[in-house]
Amino acid sequence: MTQTITVLITGCKSGIGKAMLTAYAARDNYLAIAAIRDGPNTEAAKALEAIPTGQI
Repeated sequence: MTQTITVLITGCKSGIGKAMLTAYAARDNYLAIAAIRDGPNTEAAKALEAIPTGQI
């Protein structure tokens, strides 16, 4: 049985936070949760949907 590892990453709007989110989202058995201050209906949040397997 495979175990899912959950990671919470803050500062995902840009820089290292966004890079970490992209890296963890691409891994099998990882659930990456993104946190940004701008809210779910902003350009930054919608850009995160472009990351493979991303959903807001």
